[in-house]
Amino acid sequence: MRLKSIAAVVFLAGVLVGCSSPQRITLKDNTVIEARDEVKYNKRTGFYEYEDIRGKKNQINSDSILMIEEM
Repeated sequence: MRLKSIAAVVFLAGVLVGCSSPQRITLKDNTVIEARDEVKYNKRTGFYEYEDIRGKKNQINSDSILMIEEM
């Protein structure tokens, strides 16, 4: 019984870790920003929205971005 509980906890931890997809944003001025999760584009505003590694929500103009890649 104890072994099943441990296996369940390990499985859930793996699933939760696998759900996040941190990304790296490189700006045209070579500044690098790390985002916790997937960066999302807001068509209405023309800005990318992301949450930084400290948990703060930010927006950045799409014209400033050189590339976005998974870490």
